[in-house]
This record gives sequence, structure tokens and C-alpha cells, in this order.
Amino acid sequence: MVGLLSLVSTLLLLFSVLSKILVTSASIDAYCGTNYFQAQSDCKLECIDGDDSECSEKLGPEYKCFMFTGCTDKAASTLLRASENNNTVTTSGGTGNSGCSCINTTDTLLQVQGRECTLQDGSRGVYAGSDRMCVEPSYGSSFCMQHDLISDPDCSITENDLATHAIPQYCARSWCYVDVEQCKKESLEIIYRSSYFDVDTNVDLFFSYSTCNSTAEDFIEAQDTVVFSQALGGIDILANVPNYYNPSMFKRNGDGGIITSTNDAGGEEYYYNDAMPWEGAAIEYVQEIVQLSGGDIRVLNITHRSKGSNVLHPTSSFTAAVQDVANGLADMSIGKREIPLRIIVYDLAR
Repeated sequence: MVGLLSLVSTLLLLFSVLSKILVTSASIDAYCGTNYFQAQSDCKLECIDGDDSECSEKLGPEYKCFMFTGCTDKAASTLLRASENNNTVTTSGGTGNSGCSCINTTDTLLQVQGRECTLQDGSRGVYAGSDRMCVEPSYGSSFCMQHDLISDPDCSITENDLATHAIPQYCARSWCYVDVEQCKKESLEIIYRSSYFDVDTNVDLFFSYSTCNSTAEDFIEAQDTVVFSQALGGIDILANVPNYYNPSMFKRNGDGGIITSTNDAGGEEYYYNDAMPWEGAAIEYVQEIVQLSGGDIRVLNITHRSKGSNVLHPTSSFTAAVQDVANGLADMSIGKREIPLRIIVYDLAR
């Protein structure tokens, strides 16, 4: 009897050790969910250590860790398809790079009116972009993740479909919503304005792939529509200024002196400070157009180009400013060009 108890104790100890080994192994295929079926279908977040706290701390108290979900195989299949052209897929799993952190947009999406939908588990979702995609309110929020792999119908291809359908490469890319003002000033990340939520929703979100050490190229290529601005109808315009260009565009320092370059004392600091007003012939020209519009242009706000655009176009601040327009960070760019005003609006869905 004593020998039997000793054997049982040994087996229990061995099982305990093996369990810990398995829990730290990718073979357990553990993912977070409010129940097993949601964890299996959504593959929202991997709980690497197999601990419920990994889920509850990041997603909420209702989330737990479930094993053997099949999500690892799904992600691997997607990554394989996404890398068929020898592209490297990088996922961060963090909260974004320094100066351009992911932000929590869950409450923002929960407040969107007229876009309510029901997710597969019966919880409330919100339509993103159109009624083709019902996403969780945490879509794009807080963490660098493959959000589209979870929510985009084009990314939800079953194992039986893999032989005939290629999963879009953007499905495997990590991204998140970010604070546009922080990212423009404090980082070199590339940011885009979302058009998944129209003006009528009063939601204005911006996203970044580069802050998650990923790339937006696949997503941009997947968009098959470019929408240009229509009749104004009483709009607010955000215009950026590429650089100092006296006498067309300049600012004044604390002593009233004209700043003509970012190399001047305080020049760069003043350039990125929107509280310091712009002056000059080009600025006055645009402001006069606003007055002549008779309210068709309600408000003109003037800002700077993003630091991230400088990385893409290091030799031309003017081209960098137009890049910000293309990315949706500004509606127009003011500058001394052959065409005085150039209004470009690209509608990138996200």
C-alpha cells in the first residue's frame, strides 16, 4: 500500500513537471477568449504561459486562457501565404515604439452610434467601414496585433480554402491606433488617417504599422478605391506647412524676430509648436481664400509636417508635407509652388 502511494505521488509530481513544461511550450496552442469557442474562432491574443491572468490583465476580467484552439496553425498558414513573395512578416505584440504608442480606443468605438452589430458570441460589435465587417470594440486598440487576422472576413479563410484562396498579405501585419499628435512630434513613425468611421460617427482615428515594426504597404495595395474631395459644403481644413520659407511662410521668436530656418535658435521647436502662429504671404493668401469662401470653408487650422514623412523624403520637406496629405494627416499643404494651392485627399480604409 505504501509502495502504491509512493508510486502515485511520483506520477503526480512527474505530471506536474510535465504540465509546466507543456504550458510554456507553443504546442499547447493557448489563446484568450471569454469561452473556448470564441478563443478558437477569434484567436485574439496568445497566452504564452497558459495563465488566465495573461488574458484578464490585457483584455478584461471576462477573458481566460484556453488550450488547443487551432489558432497557431491558422496563424502559421496565414504567415506562410503572406510570405510567398519572400516578404518578411514582423509582429510586435507590444504597445508600439517610443513616441508613438498604441492607444485604447475601445470606449471610443463603443460610443459610435448607428453602427451596432452582433458578434458571433452574441456580444456587441461595431461595423467598421461598411456592413461587411463587424469588429469588436477593441479592434485596433491598445496593442500591436494582427487585428485584421481576427476581424476581417477576407482574412478568415478555412483550412479547406487554403488550396484555392490566398490570404491577403496584410492579414499578417501588426498595427494599432495611435495618438496622431504625439506621433507627429515625438517619433519618426508613419501614420495614416482611418476612414472606417465616417464624419457622421464623430470618430477620427489614426493608425500606424511602423510603430509595430511592420509595414502598411500590403494594406495600401489592397485598397482598390481612392476618393477625392467633392464640393466643400462648410468644411474644416487642416493644412500643413512644409518648412520656413521667408517671406512666404515664417514664424516669430519671443523677441519678435523672424525665424527663417529650423537651424535658427529655437527654429525646430517653434516649427513643431502649433500654438505659435504662422505668418507670410502664402499664409495670408490661404486665409483670404477662407474669407472669400463665405463659410464654405468654416475653419482653417495650420500645422506642421510629421517627422515620419521626413524619413521617407529626407531631401525635400515639401514632398514630405504632401506625403502627410496622402496619408490623411492633413487635407492640404501650403507652399511656394507652381500651383499655389494643392488639395489632395486620399481615403485609406482602416
